[in-house]
Amino acid sequence: MYIPTKYFVEKGTELPEGSTALTCKLCGGNYHVPGNDTEVCTETSVCEYCKETHEKQQAERNLADNKIGDTTTSDLVSKATGQ
Repeated sequence: MYIPTKYFVEKGTELPEGSTALTCKLCGGNYHVPGNDTEVCTETSVCEYCKETHEKQQAERNLADNKIGDTTTSDLVSKATGQ
């Protein structure tokens, strides 16, 4: 889950009781997230504003991870199956 934009706060804003301060790892935005949402928001530590950028970066990393030299996994499967 991405950090909801509704929790965005200006830097230096007092932290409401029962909330946790989180910072988006891409844009550096500050968020005060209620305790019940903190765990799921820290899975990515990325805000909803940066969601598209984060997903694009993940796709690029996955593509790079699936490459073996100049050959992708799907290329190897195609060669192995003769397709």
